[in-house]
Formats: sequence, structure tokens, C-alpha cells
Amino acid sequence: MAIKYLMDDIRDRLISIVIQEWPLRLSDMEQRDAIIDDGIAEFGVFSRIEWPDYLVPEPASAIALAEHPECNITSVLPAAYYNILRCDPNKSWEATLQKHCSAGDTRFVITRNGGKPARWECLSASSLMKILRVQSFIEDASRRHLSHRGTLVQEILGCNSRSRSCYHTWRRILSKSHYGVTVYIHRLDFFGQLRDIERRLVKANMCHNCHPKYSDKIAMVKIRVWRELEGICCSRLG
Repeated sequence: MAIKYLMDDIRDRLISIVIQEWPLRLSDMEQRDAIIDDGIAEFGVFSRIEWPDYLVPEPASAIALAEHPECNITSVLPAAYYNILRCDPNKSWEATLQKHCSAGDTRFVITRNGGKPARWECLSASSLMKILRVQSFIEDASRRHLSHRGTLVQEILGCNSRSRSCYHTWRRILSKSHYGVTVYIHRLDFFGQLRDIERRLVKANMCHNCHPKYSDKIAMVKIRVWRELEGICCSRLG
């Protein structure tokens, strides 16, 4: 309505709210997601009676507004599209919001298997098609970088440990970074998997040559995948 009646001030305010709600950079998104990661790691679940918008705003309506031709807020699209991959297509935002909560009950729950609701009805056919493209891209990124022949699996040369064991330690870190969740959910949270690898790397016993180089490899893959994700999410709708 704001756009229809040229109420520019209201439109600009809505745009401002969306931009404030969503992380615009990979580092901002990772900082938010890490808070939820820590809660799940400690308690096995992240749950609230009221949804914490400051951590995870609702992605579908943000995508719909951002892709409206009169708004064109492309800066929020990478984080919003990446976030909606981990939402449950069987859970409606409005239905979840209206759920009656008794004492000690929770309305919004995220586990290692995902489970966030979304306003799916807000999305256009083009947006749903883009979700499929993003999903395919993330799955492909996982294969390119984390499969047994992936870029992250390659050995760093010049190991200075006495037993030359750093590469074996690295392979163990990679093999354990699976959260204990279904493969389907696991492969859609590519950046979450890399955060898990980083946490394990911090505690690993490696030589002064290998440790920073493996850390740099993770950082380089993150940047590369995020830039490619931006290219998909910010492209014009077909």
C-alpha cells in the first residue's frame, strides 16, 4: 500500500527496518548464527516463547519486500536466502505465532535438525525457483570443498611436526564435523559446517606452519562461496 500510494516515507522506513534486521556481510551472519550454535551445543536446542528477531528475522517476507521492483534491497538477499534453506517448509510463521503456550512451553524451537518456520506464502514463483538454485549451489559447494577430493582436504606442505601428523589431524577434524544431524540438513548449512571445523581446529595440536595455513584455507573458501552466493541471490528474477 505504501508503494501504491507513493507514501515514500513509509516505504523508506520499511526498507530501513529490513536492512537493520538482516546481516549484510558474511561476518555479521556468522556472528548471529554462532549464538544459536552455542545454545544448541550446550542445551541441545535453541528455544524461545517469542521469536528472537534480533537473531533470526523472518526470511520469506524479507525476500518478498527486497525483490519488489520499487524496493530492490539486494544487500539483504544473500543472508535471507541462505537462512530460508534451513526453514521447515511444513511450518507456517503465522500458525507458529498463534500457537498457545502453556507454562514452561515454547513457541519457536531450533534443533540440530533445523525447524524454523517461515511465511512461505509471501514468496513468488520466481523466488521459490531461486531458493532451488541456492540449494543446489550450496550442495555443490559442499561437494567441491568438503568431499574426499575437495579443496579443503588437500594437504599442506612443509609440516614441521616431528611425526608429520598434522595432515592426519586435519583429516580427523574434517571427518568429525557433521553435527550428528541428517545429511540433508547438514549439507545446507555449509557455513555452519565450516564454523564447526574452525572450532575443532582451534583445539587441535598442529605445528606452527600447518595450523595458520589450514585456518587460511577455511577463510578463503568462506569468502569464495559467499561471493558466489551473492551472485545468485542478487541476480534479476527471471
